[in-house]
Amino acid sequence: MKTTLGFFLIISLAVFVVYCSSDNSVSDENKNAELPDVFSRFVNEVNIFVDGQSVVLESKGVPNHSSPYWGVGNANYEAPHAGMVVNPNSIAEQNLVFRIPLQPRNSSKYF
Repeated sequence: MKTTLGFFLIISLAVFVVYCSSDNSVSDENKNAELPDVFSRFVNEVNIFVDGQSVVLESKGVPNHSSPYWGVGNANYEAPHAGMVVNPNSIAEQNLVFRIPLQPRNSSKYF
């Protein structure tokens, strides 16, 4: 779970940095704004939409590829390869929601 949360936090930070360097701007009055282009890079397993002045990312936090960590009954299960040491953890759905400002600003608190 820590790995998945860390992954999404890193992705969110990368999106924030890339978008901050962009010339694209969205008017404060435009509540139905289109998504900035950078969000088109996310996979289908991430639901992305604009809510007011935020871009919202929702995910179940599960990968879209096969793995031994899915468990034998899952369609995405893949047996471990020879010599692989599988830890006792398994993949489980989570409810992850991230809100990113459409118009991020630098904070004088940290700079």
